[in-house]
Amino acid sequence: MAEKMIIGMQVNDEPGVAARVIGLFARRGYNIETLTAGREDSSGKSKIFMSVTGDTEAIMKISKQVGKLLDVTKVRILAESDSIIQEMCLVKVAAPNHRAKELLLEYAEVNEAAVVFFEPETITLRIVGDTNKVESFLQLMNGFGIIEVSRTGLTAIFRGNSGNGYHERETEGERMKERRKKQKEAKDYWAAEADGYGNENVIEDWLWQGVE
Repeated sequence: MAEKMIIGMQVNDEPGVAARVIGLFARRGYNIETLTAGREDSSGKSKIFMSVTGDTEAIMKISKQVGKLLDVTKVRILAESDSIIQEMCLVKVAAPNHRAKELLLEYAEVNEAAVVFFEPETITLRIVGDTNKVESFLQLMNGFGIIEVSRTGLTAIFRGNSGNGYHERETEGERMKERRKKQKEAKDYWAAEADGYGNENVIEDWLWQGVE
């Protein structure tokens, strides 16, 4: 059964991470409907949120594969029961006369939308909320004549006081990164120890000792 799912990822703030995630879904024939990404803080971590529609079991399996990617540290499927999931939308609407402007301002107030820019014949509004709220507001604006729409895509944060919600497990990607770090440390150490021996085969044997 096809279902829309929101996947949240915590990743290391490194080039190419989002491309690897997108590529994994693309190779399996899934279209990513929305994708947002942004740096968390100064910790060197970023968050990526994507919405995908497809078979629930298949998407769960792909999510596990995402967790094995290098620099992906945590992965979780988000649900409305434990998360706040919202998006932001900018919409420019035709307002050619005074009456249209009055109505738009009234609808904006009722729907908790903000006026971003006021021009002689258009008004640009900003609305924030879940997908249903945004879609309903856009349908309402259609009656005036929508000139342009720009939507950010979904982003989310977990409810409660459990931190960032990604505490439950370490992904394969994080373990792989740690293993590579240890391999590099071992390589540097044994290369320094072997300096001067001049036997590359012996050195290569030493490099990976005890790094499994």
